[in-house]
Amino acid sequence: MSNKRVLRSLKILNLSFCEQLRSLGGFDHLPVLEKLILRGCIRLLDVCESIEQCLELVFVDLSYCSKLQKVPRIIEMLKKVKTLFLDGCNLAVLEVIPNYSKFFTIYLPTSLVSLSLEDNNLFTESFPMDFSRLSMLKELYLDENPIVSLPNCVRSLPRLETLSMGNCTMLMSVEHPPHTLIYLNLFNISGKPMLQKVVFDPEMSPLQLVIDWDMLPPSSFEVEGMVKIQPMTSIEEKVLCSFCWTKPDFLNERHVVTLTSLRDNEKSEIQMYYEFGIFSTIYDGEEMPNWITDRIKGPSISFTIPSSPKNFTGLNFCYVLTSQRIGSVRATLILLPVIIISNIAKNRTWIYHNYIEKLHWMFGTGEMEAGDQDLQNVHV
Repeated sequence: MSNKRVLRSLKILNLSFCEQLRSLGGFDHLPVLEKLILRGCIRLLDVCESIEQCLELVFVDLSYCSKLQKVPRIIEMLKKVKTLFLDGCNLAVLEVIPNYSKFFTIYLPTSLVSLSLEDNNLFTESFPMDFSRLSMLKELYLDENPIVSLPNCVRSLPRLETLSMGNCTMLMSVEHPPHTLIYLNLFNISGKPMLQKVVFDPEMSPLQLVIDWDMLPPSSFEVEGMVKIQPMTSIEEKVLCSFCWTKPDFLNERHVVTLTSLRDNEKSEIQMYYEFGIFSTIYDGEEMPNWITDRIKGPSISFTIPSSPKNFTGLNFCYVLTSQRIGSVRATLILLPVIIISNIAKNRTWIYHNYIEKLHWMFGTGEMEAGDQDLQNVHV
């Protein structure tokens, strides 16, 4: 009798990694159960329908219960659950089974606030067209799925704040995620990245974007309004002229090889980089362009902004590094430096850890004016 009283007051049941567990029931004796954790019960086949009597159940973890049967029916009975983990449950298999094809839109509880569908072999087309019933959902984890682009159903989530698509090695684009997002994880260390484009809606507020920049493809990538990489040969002459740049004739003939500690060498055309209002490029050559007149040997240069009939809007900065010989191969292996620009007159400093060696730095109104003394430092 005392044991039954204990069970009736039990709020958390954690049977994680009970690998011999095959069936679980008796939920009618657990009326106040709030958390059910069955993660890693790899031989679990059946969960009794008496789970429907657990009216206080708000947290359920069925991750890697890969043999569990009647998953849609189980989830349908979780009337008040707010957090649901279904990682590694082979949900992609359910998609091809008749009567389960509407699993997500029909059976997922409308009370959900956090949902994890990691490692389920879900493709973009595996998702339903509508997630709109999940109007309370704030967190969605889709990591380690072969998703190519952002599923349409995700865009319809009206309160989503956290979206994680880490280690989705097939992911090529994330366009127009919900404007309510405050955290977006696209970090990928599982293989060669394919991500090429990220587009946000204009009305989006600032968010935390997690990307391993070293793992991005060197030849073509864009985070709209923030970062863009494209071949220099595709840039219009008038755009370069607006920076007072000239396009070298040898651009069509030369390539660069990008190397990071996490990725193999990758050969590409000479690129134009746009990063947060700064335009830049890199190529090998014997000397600086002859139109750059203020020069100095060493890591810093100081000068005064000259007077001009036009407002000062930008700054061209170039540095030259010497290539090094590695064994019998002559290669330019460069640890890209941090560039620090200080406006001494206005006591302002800009710090930039950039991709490249030659750049055009844009400034806002009043940030740089005639007569201001400017100091530039390069720190390797």
